[in-house]
Amino acid sequence: MASSDDQERERFDKWFEPRGAAMKKQGLGLATINRLKQRQWEAWRASKACDKEGA
Repeated sequence: MASSDDQERERFDKWFEPRGAAMKKQGLGLATINRLKQRQWEAWRASKACDKEGA
C-alpha cells in the first residue's frame, strides 16, 4: 500500500506532466524544468500542510 506522501507525489506528477511538456516544447532545458518542478513540489506540499492545519 502506498503512503499518503507517495499518493500525493503521484497526484503532483500527474498535475505537472502537461506543464513540463509545454515548457520543454517552448525550449526550456531539462535542468531548468526539473528545478521548477522541485520548487512547485515544495509549494504544493506547503500548501497541503497549510490545508491540514486549517482543517
